[in-house]
Amino acid sequence: MKHTLGRLLAGVLLAGAIAAPTAYAAEVTVNLRVEGAAGTLYEGQVTTDAIADLNGHPCNVADNGDLPGGIPQPTPTTAVHSWASAAAVVFDAPWNATYNEHFVSQIGPDVNGSVDPFPYWGVAVNNVPLEVGGCQRAIHSGDSVLWAYGVYGDALLTLSGPSAATAGQPVQFVVRNGINNVGVAGATVAGATTDANGIANVTFTTPGAVSLKAEKPGAIRSNAVTVNV
Repeated sequence: MKHTLGRLLAGVLLAGAIAAPTAYAAEVTVNLRVEGAAGTLYEGQVTTDAIADLNGHPCNVADNGDLPGGIPQPTPTTAVHSWASAAAVVFDAPWNATYNEHFVSQIGPDVNGSVDPFPYWGVAVNNVPLEVGGCQRAIHSGDSVLWAYGVYGDALLTLSGPSAATAGQPVQFVVRNGINNVGVAGATVAGATTDANGIANVTFTTPGAVSLKAEKPGAIRSNAVTVNV
């Protein structure tokens, strides 16, 4: 009788283990930037989790093939989806069964083009463009996630400079290509143009807080730098 009871208890425990739900990684908070065709759609923090159902399919690395059998993780696509959902921004990422992936086709007003070379939504994590889909790269708290509307090979501009300046006194800002950290010539910052080393000298005339970005045709605009003049 004791042996029979032991076997029954073991069977119940085994069944419970098999039926246990999949463990998911914890939410993460990342720095998300969404650069549209005409301007920045968002730049700030967003918290996201490992989405198990996006348009009827998962988007969390493990369930999308990159880490089969691993713990589902938040991804660049879950980050932008979480922001778009909370902000009521138009977002579309149809499922592609061939690649086992959601391909982001629209964020806000910008839709992937159809004429080559066509603009499309690309993604980079910590200034490194992804070589896998946006649902197949795990992200972690503190990462920088960039979704940008452009074409393949565009430079990812980064801007650095002082947080304070004195009206009438020139200050230097540096524009680099985030992919290789090389200075970018010909970019504009507050009306000034960068030299061969990516340096722009800017003189503010009016006191107050100013938010600056670097831009250049054929490149993805930079992060914002706020300067108190």
